[in-house]
Amino acid sequence: MASLASRSHRFFIIGAVFCFVGVILGAMAAHALEQKITPDQIDSFQTGVQYQLMHGMMLIVLGLLQVYLGRKLAAVGMLWFVGTFLFSLSIYLLALNDLYNWDATRIALVTPVGGTLIIIGWALLIIDLIRNGVKVQQA
Repeated sequence: MASLASRSHRFFIIGAVFCFVGVILGAMAAHALEQKITPDQIDSFQTGVQYQLMHGMMLIVLGLLQVYLGRKLAAVGMLWFVGTFLFSLSIYLLALNDLYNWDATRIALVTPVGGTLIIIGWALLIIDLIRNGVKVQQA
């Protein structure tokens, strides 16, 4: 079984990758896409970027919480990872739908599934903090 440190390491990497890609996609939306898709589509795309950046940072914070609190929060991290991936990716594809010859509207139902997973992750974190408090593990 993986230690808390190695699980946290995974969250650090996933969070950093989410943020790295999110910054690139945000710049792409602001510069490369502004003449190719509508302002509403840009706004939708940027919503996906915002959620990706926010939850990328939160995965890094979650890794730190695991180490300093000495608790397993893997379920929260996996829900945020999968939820953000589904939510943001589906929004990106829907926003770019008019640029391609395929119908991305078929994946529109993925967006609320991803959002629901993110919400469940937040609820699990809140429940853990209420039950266990914030007691820093002594080194």
